Amino acid sequence: KKDWLLWVVSFLGTLFLGIELGIAIAVALSLTFVIYESARPHTAELGQLPGTTVYRNVEQYGEAKTVDGIIILRVDAPIYFANVDFVKDKLRHYELLNETRVGSFTDLKGSALRFVILEMSPVVSIDSTGIHALKEIISEYKSRGIHLALANPCPAVMHLLEKADLPSLIGREFLFLRVHDAVQACIAMREKRSLLCIPQAPPQTIIA
Repeated sequence: KKDWLLWVVSFLGTLFLGIELGIAIAVALSLTFVIYESARPHTAELGQLPGTTVYRNVEQYGEAKTVDGIIILRVDAPIYFANVDFVKDKLRHYELLNETRVGSFTDLKGSALRFVILEMSPVVSIDSTGIHALKEIISEYKSRGIHLALANPCPAVMHLLEKADLPSLIGREFLFLRVHDAVQACIAMREKRSLLCIPQAPPQTIIA
């Protein structure tokens, strides 16, 4: 659609306004599209394809399975000042979807939201505003008993996160090379907590 619109604008602009002005209008429109898309990047909730360690967009792959209490989110763009608010809004949106799915955030069996995993491979850069936003998200999540985990950040992004001491804030145990590793670790932590929440029966006294 966008390519077709650019072609039409370029053709009509060149036809009625001249070659230079027509091309200039098309270039300006193209830049507008780029800025708009970078400020509102595509995001996707990921689920596991059955029998694999592969995670894909749940809207595109109906067979992809999500895990109760865990949201896996992919942001398909760099994170910077123009889109941090949009990314935050998307996180809240997926939280609401999780709440709708499980019906409760207080289920001791593990359906409560406890982990948010960000798939970072498409994020090729992050600026200081994006890092500050991540710090705010981490602090907010911690206050609500939710852990943020990062999967597969690229070396350039990881270097900036290290400079900002973000790994220490998140906890290095929540940094992973693969989404599957992050999911398995989060499931293990969730099950360990569930066991700790189970009340222990008092020892029985045998009366002779």
